[in-house]
Amino acid sequence: MNKNGSDFIYDLKMSNDFFKSLENCDYKLILIYNQGCFTNEELDYYLSNYNIKFKILGNGINEGITFSRHSMINFIKENYNDTKYVAEVHLDMIFTPNWDKPLIYFLEKTKEPIVSPRIVYYEDNEYKATGKKESFTFPEGLDDKVKFMESICENRVDYGFVHPVIHRFNALKKINAYDINFLTGKQGYEDDSIILGYNYYMGTKENWAPKIYYKSCVYHKTIGQRNKLKELNEDFEKNLIGLKTQYGAYGQKELSRIYSNNESFKLNYETMLVDRDAALRLEDIKIYSDDVNNNYKSLDNYESRYILRTDNIMYKSIFDIPKEWWSRFYEYGWASNFAKEEDVVLDAGCGIIHPFKYYLASICSEVHAVDLDKRITSKEEVLLEHKSCFGEDSEYLVKEYLDQMTLKNENLASLSYDDETFDKIFCISVLHLLSEVSLLSVLTELRRVLKNKGLLVITVDVPTIDIEKLVESIYEAGLVIKNNLDLTRYNNSIYSDLFDGLYCFRLLVTK
Repeated sequence: MNKNGSDFIYDLKMSNDFFKSLENCDYKLILIYNQGCFTNEELDYYLSNYNIKFKILGNGINEGITFSRHSMINFIKENYNDTKYVAEVHLDMIFTPNWDKPLIYFLEKTKEPIVSPRIVYYEDNEYKATGKKESFTFPEGLDDKVKFMESICENRVDYGFVHPVIHRFNALKKINAYDINFLTGKQGYEDDSIILGYNYYMGTKENWAPKIYYKSCVYHKTIGQRNKLKELNEDFEKNLIGLKTQYGAYGQKELSRIYSNNESFKLNYETMLVDRDAALRLEDIKIYSDDVNNNYKSLDNYESRYILRTDNIMYKSIFDIPKEWWSRFYEYGWASNFAKEEDVVLDAGCGIIHPFKYYLASICSEVHAVDLDKRITSKEEVLLEHKSCFGEDSEYLVKEYLDQMTLKNENLASLSYDDETFDKIFCISVLHLLSEVSLLSVLTELRRVLKNKGLLVITVDVPTIDIEKLVESIYEAGLVIKNNLDLTRYNNSIYSDLFDGLYCFRLLVTK
């Protein structure tokens, strides 16, 4: 805050809401790093108006974000080393009572090192919340704000990182957080350094990413500050150099995986390559056989064709997709484009452990999942199978979504649903397992329960199924291919050497 600034009165009110909301939280101690505006004596007097236990660090000098956070962590290590959990909070936040309790519960039930809550924030003259597409009216008064945030809490886990964040302190100590030997600027990339530290702490084989637990909600007026500051900010440049030095090119590569919608980290990685043409030379090698055509790239999600190595990838669907599922990264990455918030959807042949149905439950308004395996109707059996295949943590995550969907043990050729029930039907790696007779029956039945102009999203293994015969069956069932159909098998089609060689084909179908 700046006492001489035009926004001082507003900032003072904001900090008042911050501390008043913290009065209703069960904290043992609040550490405050004084970076200016007040002397320590003035700040101590100001804070004495609130029913909180606090300590002041710093001397009213703007040391920067990295230095102040590093200093506070060291203070806790030296004076409160047995602390289990530490929260990082900002003055422009408002908290619901005991907002930290669900997040600590999440950390206790999983191996995660950190977790964030849902955030209500102000952007482009609108109030929004993480995980929600629509803007909304946010109440004026503090009590009404708190009630509103409590009303939008939900039992849901997603990938993401926002402040405030709660750390498992034993993990935080091991990653040398906010290392000022490398991050020499006052601000910039400090959160990315934390994410990379935890990524290495968890192990790169895990494909780890930070998570948000929507059971807690906090107001944070300003998020995404990196995007609002000048690109050539001197402090940002210093910290970017430090981050690259500390974690190298693979650090930038890992950040591009974690922040898949941020191209800057990918570009940073590519500029750090010693031989940037090596990957291009690899692309020129014909890997599979001489009977395939040249490489191809298309961004048209409505095109039915072989899935390509250049297509979008989904590494996680609630939890990490096993590397052995060679095509699911691509199949889920493509199919996810058609899941919309307002949709009523069916996962046809959903499988017991396959997680795409949980992704659908996190997006769509109503989700139904059908499989021929009788265990699908037993939540206990489903959870047991997840626990067996993916470990204890996956069981906890799956529980969040099982209550949000309808699970049925049915034959796809004879469904119990009314005509035109579903906006979208997803049939991922199922149809190639059927006989020709069963295939036509299933397609006819899926057509019946699909709404007019709805979409049937299909992937199959080739040559397990003859793709031309599948297309014939689609039309025979009264369905049509949506937009363009390309039967060409390109050189960069995804491929596995399982069962003497497999490719994967995607089809978008309607009626």
